[in-house]
Amino acid sequence: MRYLIFGTFALLLLLSQTTQAQAQQWEELSSSDVGNAKPTTVRDLLEVAIGYVIQKGKFESTKAPFTGDFYSTDYDHIKYERRNTSTLTYYRYNFLLTEDDGPSAINATVIVSYNPSNSNFIVTNYRYKIDYNGQGEDGNDTEDALPTEHVVIDTRSLTGDGDEASLLSDSFDEIIAGHIERGTLPDDTYAIYYVYCASSSESDGDEGNEGFKYYDIWIKMRSSEGKYYLMEVKIDIRKTNDGELLLESPNSVGALLMNNLNIQ
Repeated sequence: MRYLIFGTFALLLLLSQTTQAQAQQWEELSSSDVGNAKPTTVRDLLEVAIGYVIQKGKFESTKAPFTGDFYSTDYDHIKYERRNTSTLTYYRYNFLLTEDDGPSAINATVIVSYNPSNSNFIVTNYRYKIDYNGQGEDGNDTEDALPTEHVVIDTRSLTGDGDEASLLSDSFDEIIAGHIERGTLPDDTYAIYYVYCASSSESDGDEGNEGFKYYDIWIKMRSSEGKYYLMEVKIDIRKTNDGELLLESPNSVGALLMNNLNIQ
């Protein structure tokens, strides 16, 4: 009887370990799975992954720094994978970044963890390889288009006391107040927890066309109750005829993403 009990225990332990191993395996997601996913967590966290790699490669890496000013992603050729545990879901993304107006291409893999209990998400691992493929595309210099400068911004400039940090902080406060007033966010106190990526587009305009500077910033914010949110902040600033920014009246909007918010 003792051997029977021991054998049964060993079998149950083996089954438990097998189940855990299966739960920890990566499952590849098809493009239709990703496109139809509700909520949109897997798609929205992709932008976090892309922005995180660009920030690290462009501004913080000393061993393999990015050389370009702006990068594009081929969204038709992305590998999505998912792995579930008892408390977290992990998403692994493999994608290609190509330098606008330049020769470099970056093959990157990023893992992002997601906690459904409070919507917190963290980049847990990333790696990339830079390939110089001798190709570059310029999508801006068309005959009828105004010259526009697209650049990636170091997210560290958006924290602290600088002009861009103040612009983001003021815009964030205005955006949050609007969401609370419309009932799209609970009445609570919110703070910017992390800035994942940022870019800007700028044009001086010409006769009959206003100049502008446009910011696109992806942030993680946290409520005083410990809930996390992903928001894309867009700030549009007009220019005077002399090319000066009208900082007194920026137009700011903030889109809440991941569409899994339980608004009470």
